[in-house]
Amino acid sequence: MYFNEVSLRFLVEKWFGRDSLSSVQVSRVWHARLGRNHCVRVQSSRSENPVIIFFFRHDDGNWGVFPPEAKRAALTVTEIGVQRPC
Repeated sequence: MYFNEVSLRFLVEKWFGRDSLSSVQVSRVWHARLGRNHCVRVQSSRSENPVIIFFFRHDDGNWGVFPPEAKRAALTVTEIGVQRPC
């Protein structure tokens, strides 16, 4: 099944299992490079050795385990008031 948008719940179920939703802790993490609070930390509290996964929200609204690419500065050239010879 293909989803246009990958939700955080879908990814947590995928990585931790559907039955684990009642035993995970979700907390927001401030990520300075992203400049916004688009990163969450999910930890399983079921076992003696907890598993921690960070999920990142991308500009298109999808969540993933990899952070979004950094926005880079771009230069654009516009022609303002330039007359071209006929």
